[in-house]
Amino acid sequence: MKKYYYLRFRPTANIDYLYLLAFYDLAEFNEESKVFDTIHYPSVRVLAESLNISTATVNRILSNPEYNEFMRIDKKEKTITLCNAFVRGQSEQFVRLTADEVSLIREVNTNLFAKYLIYLKYYCGYTKDKKTNFTAQQFLIACGYSAKSNATLDTISRYNGLLADRGIIKIEKYRDELGHTRNRYYYYGIVVDNSSEIQTVCKKPVSIARGEMNGMKWIISNHILYIYGEGEIPNFNKANRAPWYKYKEEITTIKIKNGTKSIGRIAFEDLTLVTSIEIPSTVQTIGRNAFENCKSLEEFKLSKSQYLKVTEDGILMNNQGTELIQYTIGNKRTSITIPSTIETIRIGSLTNCHYLTEIEVVNDNQKYRSNNGILYKKNESKIVQYPIGLTNTLEDKTYRIPN
Repeated sequence: MKKYYYLRFRPTANIDYLYLLAFYDLAEFNEESKVFDTIHYPSVRVLAESLNISTATVNRILSNPEYNEFMRIDKKEKTITLCNAFVRGQSEQFVRLTADEVSLIREVNTNLFAKYLIYLKYYCGYTKDKKTNFTAQQFLIACGYSAKSNATLDTISRYNGLLADRGIIKIEKYRDELGHTRNRYYYYGIVVDNSSEIQTVCKKPVSIARGEMNGMKWIISNHILYIYGEGEIPNFNKANRAPWYKYKEEITTIKIKNGTKSIGRIAFEDLTLVTSIEIPSTVQTIGRNAFENCKSLEEFKLSKSQYLKVTEDGILMNNQGTELIQYTIGNKRTSITIPSTIETIRIGSLTNCHYLTEIEVVNDNQKYRSNNGILYKKNESKIVQYPIGLTNTLEDKTYRIPN
C-alpha cells in the first residue's frame, strides 16, 4: 500500500506544515473514504502528547481557521478529518507528497523548506514535462514572505543545492526575453494526479487503534495505550482477550485516566514490552493477573490514592498494605523486602522476575518468612516464590528443597 499525504495547495496559508504533517501521522483508516484520514482524541492533552507538541500549541492550531483549509475539526465529537479525505477526486488544487518527501521535510525541519518543496512539486506537476520557471522572489511573494531579505534568498539557494544534490530537482539556466538569467526547474517526483488507489498518510505502518467497552474508550498512539472514561475495565480470559492485546507489539506505556474505577482480570497480561503503567486515584480494585507476564514493567506511576500504594521496591499493594498485588517484574533490583503487614501475595505477582536473587521478609510478618532469600509460608511448609535470578548464583545451578 503506497503512502501519500494529500495537501491543499494554499501558498499564503499561515500554517506550520511540520505541525500539520504530525497530525497526518496520527490518522486512522476510514472505511468510507478509503484513506487514513481520521483522528479521534480523548482530550487535547492526550492529543498533544501523541503529537509531541505542547498543549498550548495544539489549542492554537485547533482554534486557527487557517488550518480548516487542511483539516476539519469537530471539538464536540473530538474528531479531526484530514483533507486528504475530501480533496481526492476533486478538481481543486492539491499536492500529493510521498512519505520520502515528508521525511526530507522533517530532516530539514523548517516551514520555509516545506512550503518550497510543495510549491516546486505543485507547479512542476502541472506541466507535462514536469518543469516550471520562477524566481526565488516570486516564490517568497506568493507565500507571503519578504522578497527583500538577502538571508532568505540565500536560504532558498541552499535548498536548491540540497534538492539538486539529492536528485529531486534539476535546475537549468536560461535567459528570458529581457536577457536576464533565470532558473528552469525540473521535478523528478510523482506528478500530481487524482489516483483512485487506496492511500495512506502514515509515515510508517499503522500504529494506532481505538475502541470502546463498558462505557470506556481506549486509543493506542505513539506506543502509548490510553484508557479513559467513567467506568470499569472489564474482566477478560484466555479465550476473550482485551481488545488491545493484538497490538501488544506496539504498546510500551499504559496511561489509565481518572474516572476508571477498576482494572479487570488479565487486562494487560502478556504485554511484554510495557515498561510503565499509570494508575489514577479513582481505581479501587484490580483483578487477578491483570499485569501477569509484563516482563519489561519497571514502574507503576500511581496518583495519590485511598485504595492503592506502591513501595520504593516497586511493589503495588492495597492501601492497607495487606495484599501484594504485583511487583514490577522488569525492575532491575536484585533484592526486595516484603512488608510486615502483607497477609496475601497474589499468584503470579512475583513470577518472571529475572533480576531478583533475594526476597526478604520483615521479621514480624505473620504469614511469610524468608530463608536464604527464598520466600516461604511462615511455617516453611510451602515455597511461595523462588527468585529466578538466584539460580545463576548457585554453584551447580540447583536448589535443593529442605525437608
